[in-house]
Amino acid sequence: MNGLSERFLLPPALTATWDRASARERRMIVTGAIVGVVVLMWAFVWRPIVADIGPTRDALVQEQARLAMARSEVNEMASLAKEAPAPAPAELRAPVERVLGARGLRGAVTALDVTPDSAHVVLGSVSFPALIGLIDALAKDEHLRVVEAALTARVEPGTLRADLTLAR
Repeated sequence: MNGLSERFLLPPALTATWDRASARERRMIVTGAIVGVVVLMWAFVWRPIVADIGPTRDALVQEQARLAMARSEVNEMASLAKEAPAPAPAELRAPVERVLGARGLRGAVTALDVTPDSAHVVLGSVSFPALIGLIDALAKDEHLRVVEAALTARVEPGTLRADLTLAR
């Protein structure tokens, strides 16, 4: 056996055929193998790449158009935001007191501090379901959201102290 089959791990029958071939036949086999590899590369690599170029270009044009439209809309919204006057801060005390009264929780309030953009409410002792109902009513009826909360369990089962900061 020669070194060819040991180097490339070729079957012995193929190695024997290679050894019997003349130099001209070997060149033809190598040339045929190279042509075969080139044809396979063309068929399975180059052709699919070239076939995808057109659709990819079309998709790129569409995405660039979408991007341009989105950028123009963002610029338009930014200019509208600059032109629109800032809304006057609404008084938050009346809506908070209205919801507290409707829920029967006015007596549980130990502190109510209102600033132009937020309201700070402290409920000394309130049941958890009543607190959840209050937060839900404030959100649905007055569009006030809890931006900060500190809840502390009380000794009485099912009650807690709620320290809430509300804002629109």
